Amino acid sequence: EVVVKFHTKCYNTTAHTKLAALGLAPKLYYHAAVRGGLLMTVMEKVVGTTAFRWLWVNNTIRLPSSIYTDIHSAIKELHAVDFVFGDLRLPNIMIRERQRQRQRQRREGARQRREGARQRREGARPWRRRRKSSERPGQRGRRQPGRGRGGQRRARWWASGQRQRWPRRPRAADRLRWTAQDGVGRYPATISTSEEWSPAVNPHGLMHKAHDLFSLDLLRKKCI
Repeated sequence: EVVVKFHTKCYNTTAHTKLAALGLAPKLYYHAAVRGGLLMTVMEKVVGTTAFRWLWVNNTIRLPSSIYTDIHSAIKELHAVDFVFGDLRLPNIMIRERQRQRQRQRREGARQRREGARQRREGARPWRRRRKSSERPGQRGRRQPGRGRGGQRRARWWASGQRQRWPRRPRAADRLRWTAQDGVGRYPATISTSEEWSPAVNPHGLMHKAHDLFSLDLLRKKCI
């Protein structure tokens, strides 16, 4: 599977290819101009989630230290060729699953599907409320809130352990639209000036490596 993105501004394919060769970005398959002044980019689809969502799913405020290690390596490689990444916020950091964990989940899912098929063949429907011995045929009691067919399915899904803390491998963000040469590239005019950015970052201001180092230090403080 691939992801197709369209851009209105230049996309830094040089930086993307360099990080992809190190396994720190999705593989870049195609990049060219199309009609209407748009640029089309075709890249590998990363199966995983963002660092921001990872914190929410795992109900924690700390990221694994391996994420900082990989992101630090990516920024170091970009700075070595005089590039500034620019946008190192958590929603731009993808965390992909480990291959073994994905295979284990697929086997567990196949086992559950086989078990469900066996129960259906035997006439058992575990998601439906069984009739009590005191009820007449066709008579149904009042459903409890959240315990209908869908509710019980969801309850079994949560209880089955499918929602768990996956061991994952960090990857650098796939958003290299801002990546540009140090002291030459500029930030968008609509950039926010929140605490996520270095105090030296300004709307439509020049991009510098020191800004990446500031964001990298914030990421280090959020890691274990």
